[in-house]
Amino acid sequence: MAKKMLNNSIFEKFPILISLFALLISFLALYRQRKQITVTFQPNIYPISKEDVSMTSLKRESILDRDAYKTSVGIVNSSPLDIGFFDLRVFNPETNVNYYLATKKSLAEIGNNDLYLHYSDGVTKLEIPDKNHGVLKANSYTTLDIIIVTNGKDSNKIGLAFKIPKSVFFGRDFFSVTNRKKFKAFGIIYDLSKTI
Repeated sequence: MAKKMLNNSIFEKFPILISLFALLISFLALYRQRKQITVTFQPNIYPISKEDVSMTSLKRESILDRDAYKTSVGIVNSSPLDIGFFDLRVFNPETNVNYYLATKKSLAEIGNNDLYLHYSDGVTKLEIPDKNHGVLKANSYTTLDIIIVTNGKDSNKIGLAFKIPKSVFFGRDFFSVTNRKKFKAFGIIYDLSKTI
């Protein structure tokens, strides 16, 4: 009788154990599929002359119509999913007015050509974004060189921000005035009085 009761109690608990194991596997799968990126903003912003940016590495041919600033952002997408980014913008944090952001779409004359930045001691290829939105490939590292054309010295600060499609309560873009402010934002404010 006791043996029969023991067998019945094991068989009664067996479905519960299987359910708990399935729940554990579901939480593990959910944890591994979460959207996660690591963003590193270059700590400095550099003034550049309009003649420093060109479509050729051999000589300086001005693409920009005014002097500008250059910085960059590195993004690691360590999740197994592609993650989109949007609302990439540069702006005056005091007035929330956007500055001109050089992208391949906004510089239509470059087409599919590369852009180069000429320094006093060399040349480097720029990795400017295609548009103010795009895709961060799964398990990848993306560098975006940000070229900012301002309206002269109307502010001592420049803000740089973008969002990913992940709804959050904390970490929102407080400068956003659209209904997309509920999404996870990454940003930095550069102080132009400390430019190198």
